[in-house]
Amino acid sequence: MIATQTFLELNFDRLNAQCFASRLPRPALRVSHARTRLGYFACRRGAKDCLIAVSDRFDVSERELQNVLIHEMIHYEIALSGRRDSSPHGVIFRTRMQEINSKYGWNITVSSRTKPISKSETAQPKSRLVLALKTKHHGCFITVVNPNYQTAIRHQLMLNTNVVETHWFTTTDPRFADFTVVRSLRGRRISTLQYDAFCRELNT
Repeated sequence: MIATQTFLELNFDRLNAQCFASRLPRPALRVSHARTRLGYFACRRGAKDCLIAVSDRFDVSERELQNVLIHEMIHYEIALSGRRDSSPHGVIFRTRMQEINSKYGWNITVSSRTKPISKSETAQPKSRLVLALKTKHHGCFITVVNPNYQTAIRHQLMLNTNVVETHWFTTTDPRFADFTVVRSLRGRRISTLQYDAFCRELNT
């Protein structure tokens, strides 16, 4: 799940009621694009101008996003109280964190280790031209073909008397993401069972 403005607003109110007895005035809530941290809290002019932000660069579970939001709400609660903690995640923060975890069953931590969504994950699935073939003497093969060389490879197949069956597919199946895109007749050897399974799956 990726953080949205609606998620932050709905969950702030819900978690404020559950964990903070609705004592926290709603601060500025913002979806950030930070790549190095999932959530952060900032406050200017004492506790009068506060911000809680959660990044949309991370795809995590709803529960983890809620834990992060509570984490930042604890910072906010401490700022509102005017107390000074021994460090950003000092004694006051950790005591409150453990109290909420124990009482309400959350899993708030001092830091959240996760990876941002990569460009490859956010991009549209790439379409690939896949060739599956069966031979008389050397078994079955599957390969990803450069579309610009499809005509030349089809011609090679027609001349190759060892090839008894071919199937062409266009697919976005991620299993083919690590295949070398070929310009000549070569590929990965697979078993007959794998070949039959691929043909059934890709033909549906």
